[in-house]
Amino acid sequence: MILVVFFLLQRAAAPVTGQAPTETSKAVDIKTLWGEADFQGIWSVELVVPLERPSGVTSAFYTDKEVADLDNERSQGSVFGNHIRAERGSEADVNGAYNSVFTSQRPTGRRTGMIIDPPDGKIPR
Repeated sequence: MILVVFFLLQRAAAPVTGQAPTETSKAVDIKTLWGEADFQGIWSVELVVPLERPSGVTSAFYTDKEVADLDNERSQGSVFGNHIRAERGSEADVNGAYNSVFTSQRPTGRRTGMIIDPPDGKIPR
């Protein structure tokens, strides 16, 4: 019995590796073999953000009201003809319903464009 208690106390006092940060656990700058930043991975597109800032938009971000207005406006439109439906219950109607799943609208992002430099949000020409 004493041996079991001694063994348990000895195991409880043992240091656990990986708890304290070490010198080698700092952020690593991952580069490709040719020295450029490595952007490999899975990139998702959850929000609609255009590459260039649309004409007439001067700020880098939309307000909550502008996002809601854009989402409402886009929901009224058509994506690849998904608003066109044939006679209810026909084969074309079923095909249209099936295909519209794959052409759904994503919500608008708050950023007005992906380009942030130059400050006008446009690709330099």
